Amino acid sequence: MRSTRPGLLPKLATALGTIAALAILVLPAQAQTARQTARITGRALQAETGAPLVGAEVRVAGTSIRTITGTNGRYLITAAPAGPQTLELRFVGREATTRSVDAVAGDVTVVDFSVAVAPVALAGIDVLGVRAMTQARALSEQQNAANIINVVAADQIGRFPDASAPEALQRIPGITVERDQGEGRYINIRGSNSDFTAVNLNGSTAPSPEGDARRVALDAVPVDILESIEVAKAITPDMDAQGIGGAVNLVTRKAPQEAVTSLDLAGGYAPIREQPSYEGTLTVGRRFGEDRRIGLLLMGSYSFRDFGSDDVEPASWDFGDPGLGDDVLEEFETRHYSLTRQRIGGTASLDYRFSETSSIQFTGTYTEHEDTEQRRRIVHVIEDDEMEFNHKNRLETLWIANGRLTGEHLFGNVRFDWGASYGRAGEDTPYDAEIAFVQGDVSYDPDISDPERVLPNPQAGAFGGVFEFDAFEPANSRTTDTDAGVFADFEVPLRLGANASGGLKFGFNLRDKTKDQNVDEFAYELADGTLTLADLGEAFDFSGFVPGPEYGFVPVSTTPDRVKDFAREFAGQLESEKNIEADSEDFDLGERVLAGYLMAELDLTDRFMLLPGVRYEFTDVEGEGFSFDPDEETLTPTAADNSYGSLFPHLHMRYRVTPRTNVRAAFSTAIARPNYFALIPYVIRDDEDRELGNPDLDATTARSFDLLLEHYDQRIGVLSAGVFMKQLSDPIFTFIEENTLGGDDEQPRNGESGDVRGVEVSVQQQLTFLPGALGGLGVYGNYTWTDSEATLADGRTANFAGQADHAFNAALSYERGGFSSQLSFNFRDAYIDGYGDDEAEDEFVGARHQFDLSASLDLPNNGTVYLQMLNLTNQPFILYQGVEERELQREYYRPWGTIGVRLTR
Repeated sequence: MRSTRPGLLPKLATALGTIAALAILVLPAQAQTARQTARITGRALQAETGAPLVGAEVRVAGTSIRTITGTNGRYLITAAPAGPQTLELRFVGREATTRSVDAVAGDVTVVDFSVAVAPVALAGIDVLGVRAMTQARALSEQQNAANIINVVAADQIGRFPDASAPEALQRIPGITVERDQGEGRYINIRGSNSDFTAVNLNGSTAPSPEGDARRVALDAVPVDILESIEVAKAITPDMDAQGIGGAVNLVTRKAPQEAVTSLDLAGGYAPIREQPSYEGTLTVGRRFGEDRRIGLLLMGSYSFRDFGSDDVEPASWDFGDPGLGDDVLEEFETRHYSLTRQRIGGTASLDYRFSETSSIQFTGTYTEHEDTEQRRRIVHVIEDDEMEFNHKNRLETLWIANGRLTGEHLFGNVRFDWGASYGRAGEDTPYDAEIAFVQGDVSYDPDISDPERVLPNPQAGAFGGVFEFDAFEPANSRTTDTDAGVFADFEVPLRLGANASGGLKFGFNLRDKTKDQNVDEFAYELADGTLTLADLGEAFDFSGFVPGPEYGFVPVSTTPDRVKDFAREFAGQLESEKNIEADSEDFDLGERVLAGYLMAELDLTDRFMLLPGVRYEFTDVEGEGFSFDPDEETLTPTAADNSYGSLFPHLHMRYRVTPRTNVRAAFSTAIARPNYFALIPYVIRDDEDRELGNPDLDATTARSFDLLLEHYDQRIGVLSAGVFMKQLSDPIFTFIEENTLGGDDEQPRNGESGDVRGVEVSVQQQLTFLPGALGGLGVYGNYTWTDSEATLADGRTANFAGQADHAFNAALSYERGGFSSQLSFNFRDAYIDGYGDDEAEDEFVGARHQFDLSASLDLPNNGTVYLQMLNLTNQPFILYQGVEERELQREYYRPWGTIGVRLTR
C-alpha cells in the first residue's frame, strides 16, 4: 500500500487493461447465465402509508442471494434461480415479510412488498411518531451494509437543534467537530484530524472552499437540504481512497413518491448582541408522467443570524521555571465580536425511469455561507507600556456548487452504473480591512493569580486617553477549487456452489482538480495631518461583556462603514504600499487522480459475507507559486510537479449471529494527500527566516483494523461496541532547522509513522415497553475513547493534532402522539491544536460540553410548531498552552434559540 514514485503510468494502464479484459471475458459468459437465471425487481412499501422502505434487505429464501432496496424502495435481484421461489424482506421495526414468485429464466418479474409494522413495535407506533419510524430506514441501511457505517436520517437529525451539517455530525459515534464562533466547521473522525476526513456530496467529492487545505468547511451546508448523512468508518475498494479517518457522504433530498409541498418558517434571538434571527425552507416535489416515471424535487433554504462573542486572551507570556509562579504576562487582548451569518442552500433532483431496470438521475446542490465580522479589540502591550485599539471589518463568503448525473442499467444480469460530476467551491473575501490606533505611556499592574480570570489592570483613565492613528491594512482574496470526475462501475452476479452467491464488481474513475488562490494586501500610513480615534469614533456600548466589565473598553469606536471606506475618505492624508510578501501566497495547482478497482461481495452462507478487493490510484500533481526576496522586494515564479501510485487492499467481513445481530471485522487502507499549499514550491522570507513549500511531500497512508458487534432492536434501536486501530506511515509535520542565512527554515516534511487506536460504544432505544406515558421515552448515547502517538519533527512523541481522548453524546427524548422533545448533551475532550518547541509550549483546545433542548408539537392539517435552544449553560471556547492553568483564550457566546412552524401538504 506504500506510495511508489514516477514511472507508474504503464502499471496503471496494465491494471485498467486487466479490468477491461476481465469485462470482455466475463460479459459474454454472464449474457449466457442471464438466459438461465431470472431477474426479480419491485418495490417495498409501508403498509400503513404506502411510503417507500429504503435500506430493506430482500433475499431469495434458502439461498444467500440478496439485495438492498434503494431510492423509492426499489430492489433488483439480477440472478435468481428460475422456477418457484420465496422472497424474504427484513427491515428494522417491521415484520419479516415473504412473497412467492414464479421466476422465469431470462425474464424480469415484478414483485412488490407491503410491509406492516412489527408486532413488538405496533403498540407503540402512535407513541413513537414519524421521526422514530423514519429512523428505522437509517438503521436498516446501517445493518445491511457490507462495511462499517453510521447512517442518520433527516428526521433523526431534526431531533437535535442543529443548523448545519457539522452540528448534526457531532452526534454520531466517534465524531468531533472543530468550531468557529461557537458553530461547528470541520469534522474529525475517530481521533483523526479534519485533513483526514473525506467529504462527499451525493457520492461525489466535495470541493474545498478554502485555499490552503483539503479539509472541507461544512458550516456552509444547512441540514434542511439533507435527506441523510452516511459516515463510512471502514471504506471499500469502490470508494475514493482519500479518507484515513473515514468518509462523510451528505445525501440531499430526492423526489418523493407522493406529491409534497412543505414550508418551514422560524425566528430566533441571540441575547449576546440582543439581535433577532430568522430562517425559512420551501420544498416542492412530486412524481408525474406515465407510471410516475419522472420525479422532481426543488428545495431552497435561507437563514440569517445576528450574534457575536466576547473574548479575553492572555495572548503572550514569558514563561519562567516549570509552574506558574514566575510567569510574566507580556500581552493581553480584550475582543468584542459582532457577526452576521447568512446561509443559503438549494437542491434540485430530477430522475427518469426508462424501465424497471434502467434509470438516470441528476442532482444539483448549491450552498453559501456569508460571514460579516466586526472585531473590535484592545491590545494591552504590557512589555512596551502601550495600549492599542484595532477594528477589523471583514466580509467572507464560502460557497459550494455541485452537479451530478448518474445512470443505473441492467444488461442481461450485468449491472452498469455510470456517472459524471462537476463541483466548484470558493472563498471570496472582497474586503478584510483593519484600522489601528495606539496610545503610549500606559502603565500596567497585571493580576495573574486566577488562571481563569487574568486581568491586565491598566492605569486609571487609560481607556479614555488619546489613541493616535497607527496603520490601516486592507486586504482581499479569492480562492477557487474545481473538481470534475467521471466513473463507470460494472457488477456481475456470482454463484459459488449450491447456495453461496455474490457479486463481482470492478470499474474506474477519473478526478481532475484545479485549485488557485490570489491574495492582495496593502498598508497605509499617515503622510499628512493627524488623526485620533476620537476624531473618527462614535459612542460604543460595552455593557453586558460576558467575562466582566472590569476588563474595560474604549468609550468610542470606529463604525464598519468608516473602516471599509477609510482609504477613500482620507486619501489626501495617506500614503500606501502594497505588501509584496502576501503575493507569495498566490498559487495554482492541478491534480489528477486515475483509479481502478476490483472487489467481490461474497455471501458464502446466508449469515457470512466476505468482501475482498483492491484499488489502485495514480496521482499526478503540478503546482506553481512564488519565491519572495525581501532584499530585492521581488517575486520569482516557481513550479514543480510530482506523481506517485498507491495500491490499497481491503478485506471486510460480516457474520450474522442472529437476524438482528452482526459481528463485523475489517481491514482497510487509505491515503491523505498533502494540503494544497504545502505542495507549492513557495519561499516566504522574513529577514533570515524562511517558510518553504515542499512539492516532494509523500502522501500519508494508513492501514486500519476494525472489530464491531452490533445488535438491532425491532423497537427501532441499536446497541453496538467496537475497537479500531490505524497505523499511519509518512505523517506530515512542520520541521524547523537552522539555515545558512543565520535564521530558521520552516517546512512541512514527512515523519516516520504514528498510530491511532480507540473504543466506540453506542446505544439508541425507544423505551416503548415501559408502562403508560413512560412508553414515550427514548435514549440515545455514544462514547468514544481514542489515543494516538506520533513522532514529531524534533524527535519527541505526542498525540496527533485534533485527537481528543474522550467524546460523548447523550440524549433523553420523549414522544407521544404529536409531541416530541429532547434534551441532548455533547462532550469533547481537550486536544492539541498546534505544536510548540516542547510539551510546555504545545497549544490545546480545552474540553467543552454543551446542553441543547428541542421540542415540537404537531398541529391539525399537517402542521408542526417547534422550539430549539442551544448552549444552555453558556460554555466557552478555551485555548491553553501546556497546562490548563495557562490560558491563551476564553471566548463566550451565551445561549441562543429559535421557534418556528412547519406546514406540509
